[in-house]
Amino acid sequence: SKSVTIATNMAGRGTDIKLGEGAREVGGLYVIGTSKNKSLRIDRQLRGRSARQGDPGKTKYFASLEDNIVKLHYPGDTLKGFIDLFKKSDEKINNKTAKKVVEKAQKYKESQDKQQRKVSEEFNKVFTEHKKIIYDSRSKILSSSPTEFIEYIKKIMTTYVNFVVDYKNLDSITVELKNICDVNKCYSKNKKEFKQNLLNEIYANFRNNFSEKNVQTKDVMKYYSDTKTKLLNVIDIYWTSHFDNLEYLKKKMGISFGVNDVFKEYELEANMLFSKELMPSILNEMLTYAINPNMKFGEYEIEYYKKDDISQKILV
Repeated sequence: SKSVTIATNMAGRGTDIKLGEGAREVGGLYVIGTSKNKSLRIDRQLRGRSARQGDPGKTKYFASLEDNIVKLHYPGDTLKGFIDLFKKSDEKINNKTAKKVVEKAQKYKESQDKQQRKVSEEFNKVFTEHKKIIYDSRSKILSSSPTEFIEYIKKIMTTYVNFVVDYKNLDSITVELKNICDVNKCYSKNKKEFKQNLLNEIYANFRNNFSEKNVQTKDVMKYYSDTKTKLLNVIDIYWTSHFDNLEYLKKKMGISFGVNDVFKEYELEANMLFSKELMPSILNEMLTYAINPNMKFGEYEIEYYKKDDISQKILV
């Protein structure tokens, strides 16, 4: 009936620790904390493990001015000076004083953690928005019928052409696309006309490979299956790369929790990466595979993304 259990932590809120035979007679569960936790809430949860539902029990915490929680609030010389002050005055650090110091450190850590969670949520919003767009694209490809897949490819073409023309980024047109698109012939000072000309050139080649009239033929069904797989692989590879880039962006900017201006800057940079680097690159490669059915996956990769240390190349 008299036993001691040493643990780094205990069962959490809502867990009832049943007393063994004879434990009630010797006083029940006695919870002893050898140091204070990072928040008063956790301390109280652990205290709540004893004397539950009418059972006997006690709790007691021991704390030191050299506990980790105190060191976090009073780093280095500050804490040393504080302890030395008591030593020089020959005054004992009484329970009231020590308790005040520890509680102040706990409140500081709780406030810091709360702010960190708040800022983390803000950063996660950017990631979540990007992820939704990517996952929606994957879902559309996965669930599409041959006819729906044709429509999806058309949308890719339209989005890609809009980007190329709106951002005057004709250099981003791949060699493969240039082989089927006479850009000079398509060009027009009228932006709307330029887009339509370029779209017609791309779609004319695609239509030869995947016509609405023969979507159930053996060759087209093979194209449908193979191309879906290639497009999904393209999305997955670039999305993984984008995730790494966002993490790198945080480190590069020296994210400091609680600084709103830093978050706004991060949000702007992250969205620029997504809209002007990631999505155009995904569309570029997806479209290249879509209009080149005989191209094996891995034979084509945007030159920009082949460079070493992709994060540095994109962000610096």
